[in-house]
Amino acid sequence: MMIWMSEVKNFFLHLRLNYQFFILSGSYLFGALLSPQVDIIGVFIQFFSVHILLFGGVTAYNSYIDKDKEPIGGLKNPPEMSKWMLYMSWIFQITGLVIAFYSGVLFFTAYIVSMIFFWFYSSSNI
Repeated sequence: MMIWMSEVKNFFLHLRLNYQFFILSGSYLFGALLSPQVDIIGVFIQFFSVHILLFGGVTAYNSYIDKDKEPIGGLKNPPEMSKWMLYMSWIFQITGLVIAFYSGVLFFTAYIVSMIFFWFYSSSNI
C-alpha cells in the first residue's frame, strides 16, 4: 500500500501543479478579470480543464517521454515514472477534452490543438 501511495505522490509531483497554478494561470485569470461578461462557473470549469487536466497531463506525459533524471520544472530530483503514469496522463488530457467539448466549439478547438502541439513537442524527443 505504501509503494502505491508513493507512486501516486510521484505522479502528482510530475503534474507540477505549482507551475500550472502560480505561473501559467496568471494571464488566464487576468483575462477573466478584465472580461466584461464573466460566467464564473465556466471560468472555473475551464481553469480546471486547462491548468490541471491539460497542462498537468501533458507535463506528466513529457516527463514520461523524456525520462527526466536532472532538475526540471521545480523538481530537483524528479522521481522515476511508471508505465501507468503515462496512461494516467492521457486520462487527464482526454477528460479535459471531454469537458472542453461541452464548453463550446472555440474552446474545444483550442484545447485539442494545444494538446496535439504538446504531444508533438514531447514526441520529438523519441
